Amino acid sequence: MISDIGGNSVKLIEKKTFHLHLIAQVFTGLSFGILMLQDVILKKSLMASDFQVTFLIFLTSSAFLFSIYGPEIINRSNNQSRTIILMAVFSRMFLFAIPFFETPNFFIFCIAALSYTDSLLKPSWNTVFKHNYTDEKRSSLYSYASSAQTIILLLVTTLLGYLLDWNYQLYKVFYPIAGIFDILAYVNLAKMIKIGKSNETNSLNKFTGKLNLRLLKDIIILPVRNLLRKF
Repeated sequence: MISDIGGNSVKLIEKKTFHLHLIAQVFTGLSFGILMLQDVILKKSLMASDFQVTFLIFLTSSAFLFSIYGPEIINRSNNQSRTIILMAVFSRMFLFAIPFFETPNFFIFCIAALSYTDSLLKPSWNTVFKHNYTDEKRSSLYSYASSAQTIILLLVTTLLGYLLDWNYQLYKVFYPIAGIFDILAYVNLAKMIKIGKSNETNSLNKFTGKLNLRLLKDIIILPVRNLLRKF
């Protein structure tokens, strides 16, 4: 009887997680479908040089190196869901700032800043999938949600390409919209963490209102040490 109750609880968490995951992937597809054209916008709308386009690609790619710090920051928060939402809002503020200055360098700065701050949030998705999905259904449920994201991404990218050919300045409207979609996606991620095991408290040295030296040292040193150990 106890095992049945436990099994039903796991299935309920998995069902709720997939529902939220699917919604989040729809929002992510809408957002990423817009952001995918960043190099095209930089080149054709802002008349950037080849070097500036290459530099933007380098910055967005190197941002993933900082993803090792994301779990340390989020896991040490007393409220992981709230921390994720606050970090998502902060990172998307750079998209809201893009329409104010029509220069290649400012565009590069905003996209790079978004990429580096967003990389801190990326590992949280894997944490949710690990804890909220069962081993038997994790792959299939993830593939269903990812397929929905891919379909929407292709549709949005194609449509936006046509619209930019009609009016190249439309990116000033669509990039803040992409920021809103992304925030909504992370709101759903925060809900997934709240209903799953990944939000359980642990013995980590957590934030207590101010950043002490030991906590700062743990956040900076431990991810690098774990990375070297795994290599």
